[in-house]
Amino acid sequence: MTTSVSRFWVRWIQVVVFLGLILFGLALVLVPAPSQALLNRLYFGQAAYPAGFTPPSIEYVTFVMAVLGAVTAGWGVSLYCLAALLADGHRMAWNGLAFGALVWGVLDSTASVLLGFGSNLALNIPILLLLAIPLAATFRQVYRQQ
Repeated sequence: MTTSVSRFWVRWIQVVVFLGLILFGLALVLVPAPSQALLNRLYFGQAAYPAGFTPPSIEYVTFVMAVLGAVTAGWGVSLYCLAALLADGHRMAWNGLAFGALVWGVLDSTASVLLGFGSNLALNIPILLLLAIPLAATFRQVYRQQ
């Protein structure tokens, strides 16, 4: 038996996922120049690639960013659907959202820092916080004794 979860928090998650993951992922694939310029500013301090990047390396980075965008958009669609299931109080939906975000956040943030790209935390932390708030708010609704 499931219990209903506040639609406000479900919509919150869906908006965050739609704007933060799905649209940004699609932008990396469909309009790579402006979205990669944004990431270049974050990682290299400038919109352009560093002077030492050769045309083949720029093509490879563009490819990797497109793949990252596709994976990010796909993950966002999955989270969006899990949020819809969360509306009915499904514990597995809550677990999928919470532990999926946790695994991504820990692995991505740790790798970012260890590899010298701590500036990536400027993207990770807001997304994690914007997911953690509704998950914390819905925890008792999902896990209360029945």
